[in-house]
Amino acid sequence: MRERLIILGHDPGASGAFALMTGSGKLLGVLDTPVLYQGTKTLFYTAHFCEWYAKVTTPYVDCKEVAIIEAVGAMPKQGVSSTFNFGAMYGGASSFLLGMLGVDNVWFETPAKWKKDMGLTKEKTLSLQIATEVFGEEAHDHYWRRKKDNGRAEAALLCHYYLQHMMKGERHDT
Repeated sequence: MRERLIILGHDPGASGAFALMTGSGKLLGVLDTPVLYQGTKTLFYTAHFCEWYAKVTTPYVDCKEVAIIEAVGAMPKQGVSSTFNFGAMYGGASSFLLGMLGVDNVWFETPAKWKKDMGLTKEKTLSLQIATEVFGEEAHDHYWRRKKDNGRAEAALLCHYYLQHMMKGERHDT
């Protein structure tokens, strides 16, 4: 079954990312969350995402698709406008995956749970380090060379987390 599986990981937010991985653990691609800026609003740019997704998944058209999304909430001391924009991005991307993309097997996992299980802390560089250990130096050089690429590393690690935990029948969605 793993050979016929495509996993989409999503680290939400305007500075987040998406990653695609096969069920055998091969990282297919990473994309910064595509955004459109309209005045003070930040919107999920679905057309750009669809182009990337179609390009990366074309060889895997007959595969089962699953998604794992970090289940986030408002952060303490975050402003009302920032919270609203973040929630709009999160809701837009999540709804898109469930509705338009047609991924009917979507898992939500809290950062506290998945990051603890993966040995991550709030230190951003740790996600880059662990993702490099999991996916290799080539992935590091191609996808997450900079500290600000930690969203890319976390999206890829969410895919890896899915394989480690969800494929074994554990269910921690919220």
